[in-house]
Amino acid sequence: MIQRLAVCFGIGLTFAAVAVNCAGEGLPVSHNEPIKLRVLNGQTGKPLVHVHLNLYAGYDEADIRRQSWHEETITDEQGQASLSSQLINLPFLQVWPTKTTSCQGNPRKARFSVERIRRDGLSTPNRCGTVMEKDTPGVFIVYAFAKEKKGKVLPSTSSVQSTPAPKVEPVESHPAPSAPSRDVPFDPKGHNNNTLRAALVFPSGN
Repeated sequence: MIQRLAVCFGIGLTFAAVAVNCAGEGLPVSHNEPIKLRVLNGQTGKPLVHVHLNLYAGYDEADIRRQSWHEETITDEQGQASLSSQLINLPFLQVWPTKTTSCQGNPRKARFSVERIRRDGLSTPNRCGTVMEKDTPGVFIVYAFAKEKKGKVLPSTSSVQSTPAPKVEPVESHPAPSAPSRDVPFDPKGHNNNTLRAALVFPSGN
């Protein structure tokens, strides 16, 4: 009788343990470890600051396609952002950088394991260049390429050489010739010079 009770008690403990294990597997696991996003230039490796990110997460591809969980964030001065407490507990993640070109191709066709990001670290493919950062647990690296805005650069006043004014040669002034006498006709060839002298020395009387 005692042996039979012991067997029944052992079977009961076994069923209780199985029930607890099954209940534990059915409950979602809550993670408090932060997950950071880093957005880097795929050509230079420099952080891209103030980049707007669309974040989509879910339990499967259908959730992401329906955009069941959607959040937005902006990278800081170090090109980093953080996942919210809701997104870090969902299995899959998708990141769309806006106003930049994603180096992985079409970001809408890619989804990444949040558990792998938490455990090993992960990064998107880099088709923009050869930059490849080492994976760090809890960090998801997104490679993108932001085109620099080319504006019209005006030259500074110090670099502009002023064109010198043309040099004006002074013009020599010559005195105007004196007017000829009214009494003696003026001969430019000098034929009447003697007559002019005589007229000046010996004026004719009336």
